Amino acid sequence: METFIRLEKAAKEYGKSRILEDINLDIRSGEAVVFTGTNGVGKSTILKMIGGLIAPSGGKIHRKKGLLYHMVPERFPKSNLTARQYICAVGKIEGLRREEIQKKSADLFERFHMSGMEDKPMKLLSKGTLQKVGVIQAVLKRPDILLLDEPLSGQDTASQAVFVELVNALKREGTALIISCHEEFLVNAVGDTVCRIEGGKMHTVRLERGKQKRKALITFEAPGDRTAPELPVTGEAIPGGLRFISSYESSNEVVAKMIREGFRLEDFTLVGEEPVLAGEREGNGGTLQELELRENEMEKQRGSVWGMLSYEFRTYFKTNRFAMPFLVLMVFLFSLYSSMPVGVTDSFTISCNLLFLLMTWAGLSYNEMQQAAEEQMMILRLQSETIYYFGQSLFLCLLGGIFTLVSLLIPLVLDAVNGGQLFSMGILLQDAAGGLLFMWAGAFLGSSLGTLLHPRVMKDRKAAVVLTVLIAVLAIGKTAILQDASWVGWVLYLLPPISDVTGVFAGTLHFTLKDTAFAAGMCILYGGILTAVRIWGLEKRKF
Repeated sequence: METFIRLEKAAKEYGKSRILEDINLDIRSGEAVVFTGTNGVGKSTILKMIGGLIAPSGGKIHRKKGLLYHMVPERFPKSNLTARQYICAVGKIEGLRREEIQKKSADLFERFHMSGMEDKPMKLLSKGTLQKVGVIQAVLKRPDILLLDEPLSGQDTASQAVFVELVNALKREGTALIISCHEEFLVNAVGDTVCRIEGGKMHTVRLERGKQKRKALITFEAPGDRTAPELPVTGEAIPGGLRFISSYESSNEVVAKMIREGFRLEDFTLVGEEPVLAGEREGNGGTLQELELRENEMEKQRGSVWGMLSYEFRTYFKTNRFAMPFLVLMVFLFSLYSSMPVGVTDSFTISCNLLFLLMTWAGLSYNEMQQAAEEQMMILRLQSETIYYFGQSLFLCLLGGIFTLVSLLIPLVLDAVNGGQLFSMGILLQDAAGGLLFMWAGAFLGSSLGTLLHPRVMKDRKAAVVLTVLIAVLAIGKTAILQDASWVGWVLYLLPPISDVTGVFAGTLHFTLKDTAFAAGMCILYGGILTAVRIWGLEKRKF
């Protein structure tokens, strides 16, 4: 087996509290490592360290290049998307074809007995059903590393059996399983290496899978007079069902076949002696050099950024968060152009200010939509935090572009309808192009400001909203404030330059290339700085 990941004296602390210390572990292909322990001992923390979602406070973690990570979080995020829509979107991010997604997901939905639930909004699904969706999205494309944080939480016994069958199949194909759980059933059914965390220390034992002495006592409810399929074990009839005593190795096959034949799993109990332990695991095999081999081989394809954008658009519009800003924009535009004539630059400048405020609003609401578990899964798929956060900014750029197009097209249409009488002077092509660029730059600046105070950066939502709104309002009124209170100028100069750039066109009749480029450039530069600070801050903080 190939060594995928090696932890050397890895440690993690939060503030002055040391959660984990002196963790040494090799994770190899086709191996299941199970972390056990009481709640709060650091099981989820070590999973995130292995996945690269958080950095260790000490020690080193060596990873083979090009590994594909997937994750099933303990609390799978709810969404306005249906389970089918979500799985389809995830498949697109993975770069899978639509036909392939539909075929694989249909099979998995059926195996998890989710018929009739695929088209329900995920926010209406139970915790157990959400976990099933979490498993399906994780195995849609086979990963090298599968992180499972309490994967059986809320699942019924039948679904647990299907889950065990799935992950054991992934193991046979070479996937390394990293599991945090407390169920003895899962430890015995899947685990190769069991790591118990206690007091920040890790105690490791190796299960000799070939020497298991336990038997499985499996009970099914029989539907009607249906007969059991041909199985490698002998069963007996009991009132209302069937009971089998199977070897541990055959238990998954028995459960899978019976469920496919319509029998309902009632009980699965491991009986007999404890598994034979190989003792403390030492010398896990492989060298650090092995992790650095094949550096020149082609890395696995990263997740599709365009797939992510499609997912973000679908998710955002499903929440209807765009509705209020869009309504405000439409009311404003028809009010602005309700009287004739209007100045070309004056009207577009006013629209730019509004777009700045609306996209600040949109950025704030977009932040609130993001859930930590969802972020973690997307980052693992894209294999890069930078790409993920940049993709979010790109999405908001496109959203701002939609608002800007509406702001440009409505006056152009109204002008055409009114026989060219809407504007005080005939609108030129350079005015339309300049207005489009200028207004979009203002929208981009607003979205950059709105998303700056991410919930993970500033967890107090009310304080974040108040501070963002205050900055936006002061930025709009900066010029007027400076006239009456010049003593605060050095502070105000640090604010977004929306007031400065709109002042460039004061008293002008048409947009010029030089002025438009300067004004838009200032907005884009400042917005780019805010975006870079946001990405840097989130990468620094991690989860």
